[in-house]
Amino acid sequence: MPSLSNLSALAGFLSLAAVAVDAKPVGYTVTPQQHGSSANATTGSSSHHYDTTAKNVTISSVKNGTTYHDDNGGINWAALRCPQNMDGGVDGILPTPTYGTEGRVWMVCSETLIRAPRRAVYDALVDFGRYGKWNSYVTNVEVVHPTSKAPLQNSDDPAHKKAVYEGMDLSFTFTGLGGEGVVTTGPEVLTVLNPSSSSSSGRSSTSAIKATKPRKCRHSASTFATSEKKAVAATGEEDYSINAWRSDLKVADELIRSEHPNVLTDAGEGFTRYVSWETYYEGKSTETFKMLQTQMQALNDQQGQDLKAYLEKKN
Repeated sequence: MPSLSNLSALAGFLSLAAVAVDAKPVGYTVTPQQHGSSANATTGSSSHHYDTTAKNVTISSVKNGTTYHDDNGGINWAALRCPQNMDGGVDGILPTPTYGTEGRVWMVCSETLIRAPRRAVYDALVDFGRYGKWNSYVTNVEVVHPTSKAPLQNSDDPAHKKAVYEGMDLSFTFTGLGGEGVVTTGPEVLTVLNPSSSSSSGRSSTSAIKATKPRKCRHSASTFATSEKKAVAATGEEDYSINAWRSDLKVADELIRSEHPNVLTDAGEGFTRYVSWETYYEGKSTETFKMLQTQMQALNDQQGQDLKAYLEKKN
């Protein structure tokens, strides 16, 4: 397996491999990755449409005895769980905040119980500068300059120190995707930052999730705990945290429609339930990337275990 510098190159390699084994030909050519210039890419405020109307989703994707919708018809994010069979049809494929329920094709999903406060898990997931300290899959995340779109190598650059915000451009480095020792990079856009669905600065769990203007995502622990207790007492709904990013990769001038949400809920006795999935939607290269599903599932599982070990050691 050659060293592949970006996911576009990996897509091209997989396309050739599919043809070599008489798989269904993939009808596209490979173009270099593009940062930030694709449709719906944003810096600062976002123009994404967030679909919160779930359709044809079975109970296999949610907690036993709960429904997929909240009282207002939106997606009940706190109830989502990894389905037992991710190849069991579209009804078992979880939706995402940006792309919703239409056009789902395949996914990977991992669920991990971590003995750490929910806020600590949330903060670790958006503390991109420390990914190299714990993550064996996404081994590095670089902030991409909002104007030049070039990765910021100097951590003293003011743009690098800016608080994370929805619409932020990032460059992920993946290790092992495509084979042992293979290192690839891919552009991502931060789409959702919501440390508490009941927080005054977050969004209500029954309202549509949509991006807002750039804002800091950190809150004091006391404010977080107080707002959570008030919301649960008032509504009876389970509080949750969610963050997500979507691919900004283009192959043959087509945006790869995939998104990676992380949903956190309190599991009791000091544990946080971490449900992390990546859903791929209809597109010319979707089936090509599906060749990586088994690998990606194993790497996503390992990422959950890496995060668990990192946080439980700290706590």
